[in-house]
Amino acid sequence: MQKEKDIRQAEERVLSQQQILDEKQRAKNLEHYLLNERKKYREAEREPKLLILGSSDAGKSTFLKQLKILHGSGFTDQEITAAKQNAIQQVITVSELILQNGDDNIKSKYSGISQFLNLSEGPYDALPLAVIKCMSKLWEDPDVQCLCKELKHLIPESSDKFFKNIRNIGSIEYRMTNEEILLLRVVTQVISETIFQVKNVNFHFYDVSGLTHHRKHWIPYFEHVLGVIFLVDISAYDRNLAENPEVNRLVDALNLFNEIVNHKLLANASMMLFFNKKDLFEVKTSEVYIKDYFPDYTGRVGSASDGGRYFHKKFFDLIKNKSKTVDAHFTCCTDTNLIKKVSDNLLESVIQISLKRSELV
Repeated sequence: MQKEKDIRQAEERVLSQQQILDEKQRAKNLEHYLLNERKKYREAEREPKLLILGSSDAGKSTFLKQLKILHGSGFTDQEITAAKQNAIQQVITVSELILQNGDDNIKSKYSGISQFLNLSEGPYDALPLAVIKCMSKLWEDPDVQCLCKELKHLIPESSDKFFKNIRNIGSIEYRMTNEEILLLRVVTQVISETIFQVKNVNFHFYDVSGLTHHRKHWIPYFEHVLGVIFLVDISAYDRNLAENPEVNRLVDALNLFNEIVNHKLLANASMMLFFNKKDLFEVKTSEVYIKDYFPDYTGRVGSASDGGRYFHKKFFDLIKNKSKTVDAHFTCCTDTNLIKKVSDNLLESVIQISLKRSELV
């Protein structure tokens, strides 16, 4: 009996010693894990974080898509398929808007579209040929074009391109091009993070919704931000917000920029201001006069250059800290060559700022 007792006690001592060793190893492993996590966190904190801000439909997501083409791996097959479905849906949505607001003649002439939509449900990878032909005729109708001018604040500018190419986009075998994907208007509903590696540096870009009721969710992302890219649709001086038809979109952009550029959490952030859609602006200024919407405009009638300087000054006059540097560019986010030049300069500048702040330069 004593011998068995001695054996049990010896086994218990061995087991106790093993438990102590296991606990020490677990503690060591945990310490090693925490050290690695802290190291990863410190490294991630040093990686440049940039916010892409601006009013709705200013071109924020288009700019991010350009970065994906230029500095990422391009679009996946899944993204291209989704883009085609969104393009078809955009044509359908605009068609529905026209039919809802059109007179009885328009509704009667293009009832085939309504009949198809009543009997089907998206997402659509293709459309019947009869519906495609009906949509093409709808868009070419002079009465419809007059109606579209009244509904311009609700119709995406890219709709003209998609309606004119609906015969291709609506076919099952068609594959969307990069240019078409860039034109596609998709409302950002959530805050997304996209990481690009350029010159062995990971850039974190945060794309946020520009809709007025989503802006309150931006503030948590203001901390530890290295730079802000603020986009303005400079061609929207004659358009109102879709979510608030009483508010001019350029006035909304001015008010929003005033909040962002003077926000205390962004006091040390680098600021870049993109006057986007300059191609549309250059055409529109000769047809739609700025002074009709901004009475204090004193530049030449129909002059895009004078108009550009006018809006440039209005935005820069809002900057309270006159020592704050804000880099401004007139851009067209659907122009890949132009955005390459701008983004290359932007990323190089951000790298230098990041290195200086890390006290590596």
